Amino acid sequence: MLRDLLIKNGFTSKMGNADFAGFSRNLGTTHYEVLRKAISGTREPSPSVMEDCADTLGVSPEVFTEYRLWQARRQFDPKEVGYSAALESLHVWRTHGSGA
Repeated sequence: MLRDLLIKNGFTSKMGNADFAGFSRNLGTTHYEVLRKAISGTREPSPSVMEDCADTLGVSPEVFTEYRLWQARRQFDPKEVGYSAALESLHVWRTHGSGA
């Protein structure tokens, strides 16, 4: 997805490939090495990396599947949403979303 967005937004090499290094110079807080590891799968992209990329490209971070999954996981984390809200999310998932 990121590769396609870079090409669509003109972050390309002379050969027309996605220019990740050039793109990283336009990011607010994400350094190239962090971006490279996220792209290569060496490290899972953090929400802040996805938000930084989305902001630079003028899109919503929800375009990234990983971001949507992170948002969903947060709904089950008591540290993020509180114990009651996490239990409610679990109840809703068990009742409607798990296929059970």
